[in-house]
Amino acid sequence: MASHLTILIVDDDDATASRLDNYVTSAGHSARRLPATGVQPDYILSLRPDVLLVSLGPDATEEILVLCRAVSFNLLVCPIIMYGPAPDVDTMQQAMAAGVRRFITSPVAREELLRAIVETRTQAERNQARLTPPPRAVEAVAAPPSTPEEAPPRSLVCAVFGPKGGVGTSTLAVNLAVGLQLGGWRTALIDADMSHSSAAVLLDITSTSSILQLVVSGDIAEHELIPSYLVKHQPSGLHVLLAPNEPEQNERITPDHLRAIIGVLRASFEAVVIDAGGHYDDRTLLVLDLADKIIVPATPDIAAARTLSSFLRISELVGHDQAKVTLVLMRSDSVRRPFIESIERYIGRAFTHQVVSDSVRATAALNSGAPLVLGNRSSRVAGDLMGLADRVAGLEPGRDAEPSEQPGLTADGAAAQDGGGAATRSAPAGRRFAQSLRRPVVLPLALAVLILCAVSAVALATRQPTQRATTPVGPTPTRTLVVLVTRPPATPPPSSTSGAVGGPDTALLLNPVAPLRFTSPPKGLVGAPGATTPP
Repeated sequence: MASHLTILIVDDDDATASRLDNYVTSAGHSARRLPATGVQPDYILSLRPDVLLVSLGPDATEEILVLCRAVSFNLLVCPIIMYGPAPDVDTMQQAMAAGVRRFITSPVAREELLRAIVETRTQAERNQARLTPPPRAVEAVAAPPSTPEEAPPRSLVCAVFGPKGGVGTSTLAVNLAVGLQLGGWRTALIDADMSHSSAAVLLDITSTSSILQLVVSGDIAEHELIPSYLVKHQPSGLHVLLAPNEPEQNERITPDHLRAIIGVLRASFEAVVIDAGGHYDDRTLLVLDLADKIIVPATPDIAAARTLSSFLRISELVGHDQAKVTLVLMRSDSVRRPFIESIERYIGRAFTHQVVSDSVRATAALNSGAPLVLGNRSSRVAGDLMGLADRVAGLEPGRDAEPSEQPGLTADGAAAQDGGGAATRSAPAGRRFAQSLRRPVVLPLALAVLILCAVSAVALATRQPTQRATTPVGPTPTRTLVVLVTRPPATPPPSSTSGAVGGPDTALLLNPVAPLRFTSPPKGLVGAPGATTPP
């Protein structure tokens, strides 16, 4: 970056513009001032400033945004720095979409302004260099390390940023950090969501040590003391730097503080996960710039899709490498696949990973302080979260984590694309069978077969007695009525319930219940002469 820059200040307030002019010129740069009202974008473009400082005034907001869009589109190497009172989320999103690279809250401090000028200009020149075709001359390439001991240690900084609230940003950040720790990466978690910190609740950590304590004590200047402010999560071994317990004090934490903390932890840990929250400010933009990977969770609804689309547009405008942005669809099983595809068409890119919903386990994990990847490792949602940790770390699928039960995905969620099913095939047969039963297609099918068998058995059992009674096997037997005719005694016997038929002679039916077929009585069994067979 050039040591001498031309700074253009656009502000209707002469006092503020004069003060910023003095800041800039005292650092060896040149400055020029213009009023914000009535300024023409073409005139600004003809001046070709190195850095543009614009004031976000209440009366010229739309006019300033038009100016910013014109400069960012035509002067790619000219960064735009906006200053003014703290804006709301909508205004900040509009400003970032218009090309604003940095926002400084009034009153503007000299050191903060000069640092923002240098950083934004350096970043703009780097982006311009990436767009410039490389020279054709062949340059020497450094030889790789000859031994493993010479290779630098692995280092990963991953920021989790949720443009819309309520999508599970903190839950995803905590479980991702624990998943990396369980995967063998020495991991630190920074809770940088200053307004809505929840890492302490999700991990059941009670401690007064926080980022605020580190800043107030002055120990942040001694880099070797920064790791001592981290709290260890005993069940997983994860180290956590908590957000301030007093949200009203979070303004005392500056982007420089976060820069120092991230730099020290990157050198001390193999992976650093940052819960960046969901608000656009200087600290969040710095975290996203320093991150190697940006995880962006979203839910399958219209509001989240619109917010996600705005973030992607802002990310491209500020020069983020889109290869490091990973889109994660939360609660993916709450809608059908065609609706997800319509969201992907709307935002212009596909979701890299999906996590199913499990409100019962998620609520239990929140209340107990046990992350899902620790307390429910065999569940679908834990498998998806562990799969995301594998994907972020670039590990091979099928570690110790249970595989995701989403159709077509293994534990890292990518078996259908990169052949990750090899780990599943190498598992023991009993485990593969148990895993197959947990899949959403196999279990309902098995239950349906069992129910069908039970219904068939009951129907067969109820039909068999009727068939035996009404459909005899073999020829129909002939039943014979045997009649014994005797002389009545002098005194008639008492009436009997055996089914005898009264009359001058008493006929005893030997089998009065069964259906009868009368034939001629056998010879010798007829008593008195003249006895006849009943009709």
